[in-house]
Amino acid sequence: MSSPERMAAYEEIWRTEESELWSWLENRMGMQAIANPGSGQAKSPAEIRAQRGRYLQSQGFKAKMAEEAMNEREVDHAITVTEERLAALKAA
Repeated sequence: MSSPERMAAYEEIWRTEESELWSWLENRMGMQAIANPGSGQAKSPAEIRAQRGRYLQSQGFKAKMAEEAMNEREVDHAITVTEERLAALKAA
């Protein structure tokens, strides 16, 4: 597996783990709100989902920027390799 593929796989694993963590936290907050309905600190499930959505959007933006940077590195690497092969062919 090449480095970019490995990074993409790690990113996907990270997103899955993060999503599961958020789901677990939402469930815990829901249980806490049921156990302590008068605490006033518990957020509604809709508020929690909205907050999670904002967080995931910011993470999606960061991931997109990282992916674009990775694509630029891949292009630079491909150009370097092509130039090296061309130089080797010219030398032969």
